[in-house]
Amino acid sequence: MPSARISSAAAIAGSVGRRAATTLSRWDQASPPRPRAALDAVVVGGGTIVREIDPDAGEVFAWFADPADNVLGVYEQPGLAETERAAAKASRG
Repeated sequence: MPSARISSAAAIAGSVGRRAATTLSRWDQASPPRPRAALDAVVVGGGTIVREIDPDAGEVFAWFADPADNVLGVYEQPGLAETERAAAKASRG
């Protein structure tokens, strides 16, 4: 199944308050532009970090739970941040 894509930390924090799922039907993950900021917003919104970002891993990935214990993921595609920064710089001239 395709995963849900959320583009901002505010949208992730907005998922707080969902009723806990009773069965696993799919894996939801967010690909925010700033994963660390997104996880900080989750904590501010009452969620908890289940698996922290591993600075030694080759990719940015973490799990978090909202207050209803729904577990979701934050993922950053390797190289995506650098590609987006280069594209933004090029568009500014």
